[in-house]
Amino acid sequence: MPTDGPTMRAFEAMGTRFECVLADFACALEPSARTAIAEEIERLVLDWHDALSIFDPSSTVSRINASQQPVRVNRDLLELLERCIAYSGATDGAFDITLGAVMAARGFRSDRPATASSGSDTLELDPAASTARLR
Repeated sequence: MPTDGPTMRAFEAMGTRFECVLADFACALEPSARTAIAEEIERLVLDWHDALSIFDPSSTVSRINASQQPVRVNRDLLELLERCIAYSGATDGAFDITLGAVMAARGFRSDRPATASSGSDTLELDPAASTARLR
């Protein structure tokens, strides 16, 4: 049974470095199985990077932020945005995924447009069309 130590994989996503370490329990697996697990973890993170990263202008969220028109989103992202709106309502706006506009207006993320509009009411979802748009 293999016990040659943990499998490690590092990659960049969402403006940071991710490190995947499959530790002791994984050492019982064959090296090819450990590599496959680490590759799948990287693929999942990179899929969410493609959807969520504000550091990638081609990500879905970046396209929503940059467009005045509705942007098509996949089912997973639509469900995530619906949950975020629900959490915003449940916390009376304390949880706010649209806060980036306020941060830009106050000098954070100076490369972003400096508008001060935020709040879940600025995010318009159309589940039937599977689109999202910032008002």
